[in-house]
Amino acid sequence: MRQTLLTTLLSVSLFCFGGNIKDYKADSLAAPLHIPLVLSGNFAELRTNHFHAGIDIKTQGVEGIPVYAPADGYISRIKISTSGYGHALYIDHPQLGLTTVYGHLSGYIPKIDSLAKAKHYQLEKYNIDFYIEKDAIKVKKGDLIAYTGNTGSSGGPHLHFEIRDSETQDPINPLYFGFDIKDTTRPSINGLRIYPHPGDGVVDYKLEDSKFYPVVFYSGKYHLKGNPQINAWGKIGFGVNTIDYLDGSWNKCGIYTIELYDNKELIFKQEMNRIPYSEMHYINAHIDQETYRKSHVKYQYAFQAKPNNPLSVYKTMRHDGLIDFSDSITHEITYLIKDTYGNTSELVFTVNSKKQDIPPINRNNYLKWKEPHQIITEQFELNIPKNGFYEDQTLNYSMTPDSAFYAPIINLDNHHKLLNKKAELIIRPDSTCSIPIEKMIICELDDNNQPSFIPTKIKNDVLTAKVSSLGTFSITCDTIAPTLERYNIYNGKKFNSIATFGFKVKDDFSGLWDYTATIDGKWALFYYESKKNYIYYTIDPTRLEKGKNHQLHFEAWDATNNKINQNLEFYW
Repeated sequence: MRQTLLTTLLSVSLFCFGGNIKDYKADSLAAPLHIPLVLSGNFAELRTNHFHAGIDIKTQGVEGIPVYAPADGYISRIKISTSGYGHALYIDHPQLGLTTVYGHLSGYIPKIDSLAKAKHYQLEKYNIDFYIEKDAIKVKKGDLIAYTGNTGSSGGPHLHFEIRDSETQDPINPLYFGFDIKDTTRPSINGLRIYPHPGDGVVDYKLEDSKFYPVVFYSGKYHLKGNPQINAWGKIGFGVNTIDYLDGSWNKCGIYTIELYDNKELIFKQEMNRIPYSEMHYINAHIDQETYRKSHVKYQYAFQAKPNNPLSVYKTMRHDGLIDFSDSITHEITYLIKDTYGNTSELVFTVNSKKQDIPPINRNNYLKWKEPHQIITEQFELNIPKNGFYEDQTLNYSMTPDSAFYAPIINLDNHHKLLNKKAELIIRPDSTCSIPIEKMIICELDDNNQPSFIPTKIKNDVLTAKVSSLGTFSITCDTIAPTLERYNIYNGKKFNSIATFGFKVKDDFSGLWDYTATIDGKWALFYYESKKNYIYYTIDPTRLEKGKNHQLHFEAWDATNNKINQNLEFYW
């Protein structure tokens, strides 16, 4: 029987982390939870505009599961936000050179919570982010530190757990550390795309950005459906849609290793050991954005598809990952896809080198990705910084008057092309506008001209915003204040014991921008649960005198400073 590349490689090594990971012992960290570890997300999973920096551990659908320190160290940072990781905690482990991060918590143990609460009142802010003096709060391996939750931008109760190199703050793959996570399931390969290099290659006599080939699984292997005959000429790249599953979960997870071979010669290899935060957004050059925009399916390039892509996860990149089919022979192409535990899937197919005409590409009007670019008109201005593109590309625009908006509809190369660095967009409102400029907002329009809010500033009677992609933009307005609904509070309410009360606050367009509350003229800590639009306060007997009436003032506003407020008296 023919020995495949897969069996050859597996006979050498079943599982290996390589390259830029220190030689940590597999048991150097204990698990942060004392429940069976089932993942809903893993390291380097493909997310919107970033790779996932840790693992997401399921918490059996509930909040409040105890979280324990995985090694000796000290609490180094506390961050609380309405978005992102919500209630987050950081522990430095000096003996290991590691920092562990815990996100979406519901709360901390008392000595950590009191430190966070003191910072809230010191700054008179809900969103806080501060570092703690070394060794101020020491922890030992196995100490209780916090409780799991669903705060911030989480989609359900779970623990987001990261391991970072303390010196660089680079996230490291947590599965390297030998946690008891079951995975005997190999990755799934769901589709192949072949990419002729523009002006240098062609596939099956057609001028296409890419060609799709469905993948099927039978007889224990992956195959191209129908075993198609593929004819190519010139320089060609490949991309694959692949996901991983871990035992006990149907959540789609990321791949650890992708390898591409041409006649058993390694052409491309990526390894998800660690990813610096400075590289996270280069996921936008790592996946096929055009296909994703059309079909919501993510294909990972196995070649340097975008020149402005310095991802360090690429361990092998021969000839930029492109294979030259100009030799009139048949090439056996092999994909090996592995998860962190060595479960491996293989896709083997052949491509025939067959001479074909290669259509030339006119790049005379392409803008260079390394250079800054600017468009200036009477109505708008666009400033793209140097290295703002992922590749050389065109940039066209058009303007269309529309009475539904306060400026023309500005179409900036409407392919929703992502930018590597945010561009400054400046729009001047129509001179006939009766709406005050303070109530205007730059908005991005979808294919049906439905607007979505973009944070906007006013400067010299024009509106400015930072945009992360090219698309369609205009100006709309927001003149409607948020709505407010009381929860367990009304004027004259009497509380005989410690209780929680608050408000549900919603906004129709630009969203809740901020809020503040005072009790008896002093700032009061109201927590915000954004997924429920709920802003709430729990009576604090250390800060609120018992046995008297108290005056509550609450105020919330949206992005254009439309305000709603409440003045209430309650007894406690």
